[in-house]
Amino acid sequence: MNFTKMNKVHVIVEEMKVAAYHSEANHGHMLRLLEAEWNGVKKAHDGAAVAASYESAIAAARNSKFIHAEGLACEKAGFYHKRMKDAQSAMKYFKQARECYAKWGSNVKVAFVQQELEALEGAEAYALSDGYKQSGS
Repeated sequence: MNFTKMNKVHVIVEEMKVAAYHSEANHGHMLRLLEAEWNGVKKAHDGAAVAASYESAIAAARNSKFIHAEGLACEKAGFYHKRMKDAQSAMKYFKQARECYAKWGSNVKVAFVQQELEALEGAEAYALSDGYKQSGS
């Protein structure tokens, strides 16, 4: 990531910190999600700390009763774990996102997350099959 983009992200995070300071309930969950996303894309990052940041964003959205924001934080956590090749955690978060989006009434988001789940479940089934062992030999 180039310096200009990094600077823009830094400015956005700082602006969100100000907004969260003035209204934690309305902006705290988004600040935590931005921080989790930012930390997750850094080349050298602490996976446990990033996962904790996503959990913090999810909890903050839940506490503020923003079901759509909770779903988004779960979805983003799912994609993070998918990038890290942690299918079990990715599926856990995608399932939580699907539940949030269903409660929110967004059939489009439910369908989108369901596709991610099916792709992960299919990949896991293939990895456990004899076909994978044969083609990997």
